[in-house]
Amino acid sequence: DLYEGMSYSILEAMNAGLLVICSDIQANRDVITHLYNGILINSKSLDSSYDELRSIFLNTDLISFMISNAKIKIESEHNMSTQVKFFENFVYESTNWAPRF
Repeated sequence: DLYEGMSYSILEAMNAGLLVICSDIQANRDVITHLYNGILINSKSLDSSYDELRSIFLNTDLISFMISNAKIKIESEHNMSTQVKFFENFVYESTNWAPRF
């Protein structure tokens, strides 16, 4: 889908040490930086994407680099603590509710 929100499947794949290849849409660009921690594919230009993927898969150092960077991003920006704070802020901003500790 060209217009979906952030995919938790992408975050899970990154955390599992898998190379992420996804559509080049804004929600994915918020998480994936092309050739830094994953691969963004222009679905309107599949022929050029195919050629690029073919050359990337021959470069095992680049693949390892992207997987390593993806894991670092997950550990630093999408860990459990960060996600809990995000949802607390979302609930607070949406409802003016604040947790009482």
